[in-house]
Amino acid sequence: MKKSFSLYIIIAVFSTACMSPSHDIEVEEDIDYDSLYSDEETIKVDKINDEVYTSDEGAYSIKFPGTPTRTNESIPSEIGNIEIHMDMYEMSITEYYMVGFNDYPSIIMDVADEELRREMMKSGLKEAKLSWQVTIDDEIRNQDIGDNIGLFYKGHGPNYYVVGKCAIRENRLYQVFILKDGGYPSEERVESFLGSFTLN
Repeated sequence: MKKSFSLYIIIAVFSTACMSPSHDIEVEEDIDYDSLYSDEETIKVDKINDEVYTSDEGAYSIKFPGTPTRTNESIPSEIGNIEIHMDMYEMSITEYYMVGFNDYPSIIMDVADEELRREMMKSGLKEAKLSWQVTIDDEIRNQDIGDNIGLFYKGHGPNYYVVGKCAIRENRLYQVFILKDGGYPSEERVESFLGSFTLN
């Protein structure tokens, strides 16, 4: 799996966040991680790092399995170039842990209420599905982070699997996900990584 592919889902969400909202994706309340995994699934779990990584620039904390590296990308959009900041830890050449964030102009986000912001994230996930051949295996579900709206999703492409969440705080959009080749990451890793994500 090429590392560059891990940018595609993030870019699809970011680049469509200011388009007209989509209403054809069903949203369910809450989430039960245990329901996402089969009891017959055989999982090899590596040691999980309990150290919390804090990004001062990103204003978030999370338990990466190791020390992440920062990359920055600039992509064009209807509102001009958007700077995307990504913290990534490469567990192996087939497994990546990523947190991406970017800021939109306040003039755009200030007029978006909670419902519209949620629809913006759903629209981005739909664009990722269409553009990058992502099949959403489970409904996109509401999973707020404190007082900040958020969504959880789970899907796969031809050769990769992704479990992630996105959230909006003020004018900042966050994407947090695990990208893995050959199968979904273990329940323990999903809970340790996604479940530890907090906004500071």
